[in-house]
Amino acid sequence: MSEEYRCPDPECNSTNVKIEKETFRCLECGIIGSKTHHCPRCKRKYLMDFDTIVECPICRLEFEKADFEIFSDDDDILSLQKKQEINKVLREP
Repeated sequence: MSEEYRCPDPECNSTNVKIEKETFRCLECGIIGSKTHHCPRCKRKYLMDFDTIVECPICRLEFEKADFEIFSDDDDILSLQKKQEINKVLREP
């Protein structure tokens, strides 16, 4: 039995999706979901896919796709928001 994909938007949560190679598109609301990434924080399986980043609709955190290839441990994958905080601290005089 094949896996059932759902819209990554919890408000939609539709199973009416078009499955592609690495993504799937919700035919109800048009949001694109990632088939290969999950949220390193809450472990949610269905994330919104935006070219080079994915966003968790529950945590509202964004992650760079490249980090999933570089790091095998979820704790090592920093959200874009956390990276911006670190950058801000490092730039302070």
